[in-house]
Amino acid sequence: MEKNIGWHGDTRLASASERTPLLTASRTVETEPRDQRNSKAHFIIIMLALGFLYLLYAACQASPTPRDDTNCRWQHDAPSYEVAKPSGSTVLNINIKSNTTIRPSIPEDFPDPCVVQGDDGDWYAFATSGNGHKIQMAKAKDPLGQWELIDREAIANQAWTTYRNFWAPDVRRVADGYVMYFSGQEPVTMRHCVGVARSPNITGPYVLDEEAFECPLTQGGAIDPSGFQDVETGKMYVVWKVDGNAVASGPGCGGDLGEEGGTPLMLQEVSPLDGSTRIGDAVAILDRVEEEDGPLVEAPNLVRALDGRFVLFYSTHCFSTPEYDVRYAWADDVRGPYHRAPRLLGTPDFGFEGPGGMTSTVGRNERGLGEVLLLHGRCAEANGGGGGRCLFAVPYGLAVEE
Repeated sequence: MEKNIGWHGDTRLASASERTPLLTASRTVETEPRDQRNSKAHFIIIMLALGFLYLLYAACQASPTPRDDTNCRWQHDAPSYEVAKPSGSTVLNINIKSNTTIRPSIPEDFPDPCVVQGDDGDWYAFATSGNGHKIQMAKAKDPLGQWELIDREAIANQAWTTYRNFWAPDVRRVADGYVMYFSGQEPVTMRHCVGVARSPNITGPYVLDEEAFECPLTQGGAIDPSGFQDVETGKMYVVWKVDGNAVASGPGCGGDLGEEGGTPLMLQEVSPLDGSTRIGDAVAILDRVEEEDGPLVEAPNLVRALDGRFVLFYSTHCFSTPEYDVRYAWADDVRGPYHRAPRLLGTPDFGFEGPGGMTSTVGRNERGLGEVLLLHGRCAEANGGGGGRCLFAVPYGLAVEE
């Protein structure tokens, strides 16, 4: 809402005799002393200056990407956050539908996969940089079927990134085609930020927006974006991780962040027309707890259950360790509070080592929980036998405890 700021003084019009000193034979008449007129003029100037400064301040606060003068980049610092605490709720259980070892769907390095169904009815997966591509792509008739790599580059331009080290893409439909959320490397700090790219075709090429969508560099950056559209309300959201691990004391993923916090999962409502125009402020919906999660929570992915509740998949611990896993939490409101469930999938369940970085299919009827999680797990056969993170497809189902 715009505020009109002005000064309302005396609007009375002075007569000619009031405006001009009157000279007579006996005396000189002045309407007001000179000092008083100067004081009024000074007051008007001060009020106009204050109004101008207020308008500048309001414009700055309204901007979704305030200027960061320390590195000459436009960025949006994550707000201070507090995760809501859950109260009692009916338990929501998710079960893996398998009784045997689950083998890779793509026996190649294909980490942090997302999955989306195209207009042609086929399923498409996108993954972190690798195998000679900035963003990897694959295609299948069925998520649980055979996947084939698409030997084509998905990214069309560099924009604000280093043009390498793209992580964890996520593709969603919007009004005029497809939008890709991704983690791109910022060239000054070399930290990662969330970006947006667009294409009328599901396989691209995707053209990057010129500025990052979310870039809280002082807090470590932002990674692992994922889109979600609520089919009940039509509202669209983006979730991501604030990458506090990038600024933790100590080397690597396991640097000291203290006992709690530091890697919150954030939720931002956006316009479903373009997938990036912000609506309101971002909120934190989950953060790490040291005794359960180790140094982080990451890789958020939202879906909605048939009973109307929201399910948040996420991973904990460092991706390079056997403790990396798949977990979930549920909530009655998309903004939380979220109830944590026990670990869903980890080492050595179904033959997995370090499974995580997952995305759920959306149900084939466009509603409710999907049927398959696409995720990565460590595998020896990737990279010509040198090992890596292969693509796996894991069927799952929902059970509600009364």
